[in-house]
Amino acid sequence: SGRRGATAVAGLVLVLVALILLGAFVISLLLAGWFRRGHVAHPWRPFLATGLLGSFTTWSTFIADTYDLVVAGRDLVALVFVLGATALGVLAAGAGWLAAQRVVPAVDEGIPA
Repeated sequence: SGRRGATAVAGLVLVLVALILLGAFVISLLLAGWFRRGHVAHPWRPFLATGLLGSFTTWSTFIADTYDLVVAGRDLVALVFVLGATALGVLAAGAGWLAAQRVVPAVDEGIPA
């Protein structure tokens, strides 16, 4: 039963990290796309980027899971989880930015805003 529980927790952690990475990618893609189109202060930005997609990245769950790992005496796992998820999140955000550079035409490329 303990082994099943550990497997279930590992599966949930992987899902959590996947959601964080997807959220980071989509937020970066959205913001970079708006920037390229000249919509730096887009009116939907607070709702979509900060609200909807920000909550999608499940930051509070990330912190709670890290806390649970520390309380369970798994400090090294918690450290690897935090550093790994953070580094991967930065990479996912970078990938979103690069995707926007390739997919979203810039205003200065002759397409009106």
